[in-house]
Amino acid sequence: MNGEDTNDLTRYAERIWHLAVELSLFACRQGNSGRGMAVVAAETQRIARLLEDQAASAEALGDGGIDRSEILDQLVMLTLNGSLEAAGLEEHLGNPLEAAAALYLLEELRGVAGRLANLVRGGDLPLMALPELARASSVCQARLKLLHARVAGLGFAEPLHCIKEIVRFDPTDGTSLDAARRLLTVRERQIPFIGSLLTGQAYRPPHRLQQALIVRADWHQPHTLYAVPVDDLAVNCIQLSAVGQAQPGASAGLPATVLREWWPAEGGESILFLDWPALHEAGL
Repeated sequence: MNGEDTNDLTRYAERIWHLAVELSLFACRQGNSGRGMAVVAAETQRIARLLEDQAASAEALGDGGIDRSEILDQLVMLTLNGSLEAAGLEEHLGNPLEAAAALYLLEELRGVAGRLANLVRGGDLPLMALPELARASSVCQARLKLLHARVAGLGFAEPLHCIKEIVRFDPTDGTSLDAARRLLTVRERQIPFIGSLLTGQAYRPPHRLQQALIVRADWHQPHTLYAVPVDDLAVNCIQLSAVGQAQPGASAGLPATVLREWWPAEGGESILFLDWPALHEAGL
């Protein structure tokens, strides 16, 4: 990678950072309604830092071996996720001007991602794995992976709102996964599984699929269920807990530092998105 390309990458990283700050300010103006956009902004800032750090490292080493393909994929998904958040805010707040401001920022972010893709994928750059990407935050990983499944047309909408339960594969109670037939058997009921939610790194070895999310289909098929296989880290990042919505996580004994986001669910429950490494460091 030559110095000019490295300088371009640094400029793109700086622009992405500034756009993320603008999105963060937008989210702050929305109060509690802006939590989803705040997550998008925080993850965009993380990607900007990662990109800048890796560009600086490549310049120092002179090897040019930087894999930004996955960064680009996450950035594109973030702009899509942010657009959905903005649309939801417009519907909730009834303020199209505020939503338009966010969409303008997201459109510019998408343009930067496009120019970055032309630079990275259009050039002659060798690729290498970025283990940092496997340690992306629980919220971004969970939301974007399942959002990707929704966008790919796999049959269910807003999956995280549709989570019914989390089951562990346990032959003693008849829970089993048939990968060849793509069926999960739970309590003598066969449920087709689609997609998967893999964080890329198990929190404790060995890395293996041990659990699955049971999700409903969209509102047009309310009684149709699907299973989404998950790994250990993913399931620990998404917890179903019956908690008071005024103080999410309080009755579960969770400190605010590990609770990244929460969404209302059925039956008075909430879906809690946890910062699992922080939870582990806290000894919980």
